[in-house]
Formats: sequence, structure tokens, C-alpha cells
Amino acid sequence: PREELYRRIDARCAAMFQQGLPGEVSKLYEAGYTPADPGLRAIGYREFFVEELGENGGVSKYRLSQDIAGVQALVAQNSRRYAKRQITFFSGIPGVKWIEAGGDENDAAGKIAGEMSCLAV
Repeated sequence: PREELYRRIDARCAAMFQQGLPGEVSKLYEAGYTPADPGLRAIGYREFFVEELGENGGVSKYRLSQDIAGVQALVAQNSRRYAKRQITFFSGIPGVKWIEAGGDENDAAGKIAGEMSCLAV
């Protein structure tokens, strides 16, 4: 169910922050990376950057947000939105078979392997 998916996304985002994502982004920023760099456009990185407007209204530079709780909430929200887009995309493909992941990754992997073996020629 979608509620379980969103709960798992929120838990994963919280774990990423507890495991040091803010420090990682800070080091990348100090090394000169910006959200214009390909790796930092991804969900979980771009949310840390705040645009500062220049004199003509264009972006002159970026700074890191100091609102870590706000950034974490935004990362979780953007992750949930991305998951929703994926669900919508795959729902439109005929013949897609949904497999409940549940809590046991090995069980889900076994189900997927079983489905894949039917496709082997």
C-alpha cells in the first residue's frame, strides 16, 4: 500500500540524515560543487542549496540551507513525489506485475526471481 511505501521513504530519508548526509553535502559545497553539477541535481542533494539572486535577478551563487529539518522534510516530500511518478508510469504499462516487497528483502527477491524464471527461454 502507498502508506507503507511513504512510511518507508520517510524512514530512509531520516536514516540518510542520521548517517551524515548533511556533512557530506557540506564537504561537497566546500570543494566547490553546486547544484549545477550532475551528481548534485539528484533528490537528496539539491534540496540543501539555496539560490541567492544577483543584481539583475539571475542566480549569482548558492549557499547551504541552515534549516536541516526543513531540508529533510523537503527531501522526503520530493522522494514521495518521485515514487508516485514511478507508480503512475509503471501502472500505464500493460502486463506489469506488482510484487509486494513487505519487510523481507530476500522474500521479495525470491518472488522476483521466480517471475523472471518464467521469462527465460
